[in-house]
Amino acid sequence: NQHGFVPYKWPKPGAEEPVDKISYVVGISGWDWIVGSGVYIDNIDDIFAYQRNLSLLISFVVIIVISFVQKGLRKIWRRQLR
Repeated sequence: NQHGFVPYKWPKPGAEEPVDKISYVVGISGWDWIVGSGVYIDNIDDIFAYQRNLSLLISFVVIIVISFVQKGLRKIWRRQLR
């Protein structure tokens, strides 16, 4: 059996021009079949951008929360040291 990734352009519903797509295909010898499945590259880019932005937002919120907690703890420690 032959198999591999195949990059190509394909019309995407809602798009005016064909867009980049990559598929993984498997050739089935004896039947002369090719079976495969693919994804549009722009969908992967969109998902990656969403995940990146979400991670940055969560990181920012965590940093802010840690800053406030640290500031509060610093006040408590200063009071105890007096």
